[in-house]
Amino acid sequence: MTISVLHVCAAALCALAPTLPIQSPQDPSCTREELARDADALGLGIWFGYSLARLGDVDVDGVADFAVGSPLASGFEYTPGRVAAISAASGKVLWVEAGEQGFGECVASLGDLDGDGLEDLGVTAWSNRVVLLSGADGRRIRAHDVQADDGRDRSACVAGLEDVDGDGVGDVLIGRPRSGGLWVHSSADGAELLHVAPEAGTWAGAVVLGLGDVNGDGDGAGDFAFTRCGHAPLEHEDFEIARSPTAVAVASGKTGEVLYTFEPARSSTPDELRLAAIGDVDLDGVADFAVAATNARPDGDPRVPGCVELHSGRNGGLLGSAGDEHTNRSFGYALDASVEGELLVSQFAKGDEDLLHGFLFAYELAPLEPSWHQEAPNPFGHSVLCLDDVDGDGRADYAVGVTFDDAGAFEQGYVQVRSGATHRVLYRVPPPG
Repeated sequence: MTISVLHVCAAALCALAPTLPIQSPQDPSCTREELARDADALGLGIWFGYSLARLGDVDVDGVADFAVGSPLASGFEYTPGRVAAISAASGKVLWVEAGEQGFGECVASLGDLDGDGLEDLGVTAWSNRVVLLSGADGRRIRAHDVQADDGRDRSACVAGLEDVDGDGVGDVLIGRPRSGGLWVHSSADGAELLHVAPEAGTWAGAVVLGLGDVNGDGDGAGDFAFTRCGHAPLEHEDFEIARSPTAVAVASGKTGEVLYTFEPARSSTPDELRLAAIGDVDLDGVADFAVAATNARPDGDPRVPGCVELHSGRNGGLLGSAGDEHTNRSFGYALDASVEGELLVSQFAKGDEDLLHGFLFAYELAPLEPSWHQEAPNPFGHSVLCLDDVDGDGRADYAVGVTFDDAGAFEQGYVQVRSGATHRVLYRVPPPG
């Protein structure tokens, strides 16, 4: 699934939080030339930075590393996508795995599927597969077919899920929105554990998120959230029809029973919603989650900004919201929460007059209050990821994906890793030059 050019309204920065300066990328280390050669030789892909996910400490240097998806290798043809593992401490490329067209559109941490002590990955493509990769070396563990009954290729989504089958290892949640709903698969052998079929005439599973045991039944199985709408959108259908109300549902990981549903305050198509785990914000013993309802389609109403909401994992109750007249319709394009209780929210473009311009907002989660924000003269914030303490200053750091695909400028995408304390660029992958 490609993403088209964002036409967004001009908006002022939020006056409630200070603006932080954007500094020029810093040299990552004395190995910058080596890193540049690695990036070129390994073919990281022109859309490098399109997606981000956590990994374990692949290079055993004491800092958890991360994975980057690049679903397009070249700006001139639909070449196979790439997924790369990056050392969070140094920016060194640890491994690269190539795949089908669009491979790397989404990368998600799934937990340790192969028992080697590292996070493994789920990777989606524009073809008919979700591929599970070893976080250690990119080796393919298995793949799940997601092709529709009519033989047409569909994009899918994937997330990790707490142990459903009781084998002590987390399982795999896959959404196949236009070809049958949601499935839970065993991490041990790939066996199907659960299928949640959408009701007739509905579309479910465009976005999925694994949660903890939110239903209080003590079964220990992870439950999950997913998006659904009242009909199945068609290719190139009328905008007003595509904007029918989209809901978020939370279901039991054991039975598939829907526990509750709610509609976000802002209308959005199912694949424009974003879901992120945020920990137990309301201190009720159940993990909560954030929902971003963007309005980022080119034919969307520019007067309606995106909105980010915090919801109770226990019952879906609204815990707080962010986004107002100071944000625009791509607010919430990407989001992630840190272990320090901070939520990062990107706004992937400034306005019609300046498409190559992005913002990153930060909010304290409890209570939800603006903390800081920054802007950059590039397509800043296509993806965001909270990291561990990369530079050893006692503060968690973060990564930001910068891709040029939505502006039609086929330039090399990259990832900046920034200090959580000063927000300066610690390094860039691949480095400039």
